[in-house]
Amino acid sequence: MKVWKKWALFFLFFVLAERFCYSQTEGFTPSKIISSKMQLDSALKPQESFYFLGSGKQFYAFESEDGKAVIKFIKQSRRKPLPWLAKLPLPSPLSHMRDSYLQKRGKRLSELLACCKLASEELREETGIIADHLERTSESRVVTLIDKLGIAHTINIAQTQFLIQKKADLLTSSISEGQIDGMIELISAISLKGIVNLDPRLKANFGMMDGKMLLIDCGSLKKDPRVAFHPYFQRALFLQLLSLREYLQNNQPEYVAYFDTQIQKAL
Repeated sequence: MKVWKKWALFFLFFVLAERFCYSQTEGFTPSKIISSKMQLDSALKPQESFYFLGSGKQFYAFESEDGKAVIKFIKQSRRKPLPWLAKLPLPSPLSHMRDSYLQKRGKRLSELLACCKLASEELREETGIIADHLERTSESRVVTLIDKLGIAHTINIAQTQFLIQKKADLLTSSISEGQIDGMIELISAISLKGIVNLDPRLKANFGMMDGKMLLIDCGSLKKDPRVAFHPYFQRALFLQLLSLREYLQNNQPEYVAYFDTQIQKAL
């Protein structure tokens, strides 16, 4: 076999192995949530264990041992600063591209932190947020994270940025009248506080806990005081509930009339 073919096969094997590992872990490694290089004190023992629950564009989610809470770590891999790249000497065209790229990374993090802070300060009841840690500190709070493969990782979560929310159940394939009412009530409450959710995907971003609808993904919030008032309130409510109506139209058309009646009452 020619040398180039051997290298091609090796490269193909490497890519397939990397993709397989990624699919098995959903890309999680501790380095993707820890944004500093502080050393872990080996004398400290883990206080709690959390079990891998899922991964989205912005967070890695882990469930508490008692199943009552979820800790969501901000993904740092596409957001944390890259000082080595910032200091790398480059010719003018490449340096401009580098600077633009680094600015976008920083903007991603600042915008996500702003969303998390907004939810924690103004929407705790609507999001089920129990606590937050959005400013990295030098203190130590050691926990064990169990990844999707069952591998335990001991980390100091003081070096991470996270939210802790009450555990809610994702919506199932069948939506009830009570859930329709809960969704309208939730979006109305958020809008009346002058806040808009820019990612109102039904199944991924909302859940039920003790019969109450919660916004479980708070990474796409925006402060807009206008939406608390007519006619902006009507428009915001309609746009954020449009995905729910489309879902009902395609999957449970018998509930569309009920949805339309309830939304008219809310408006």
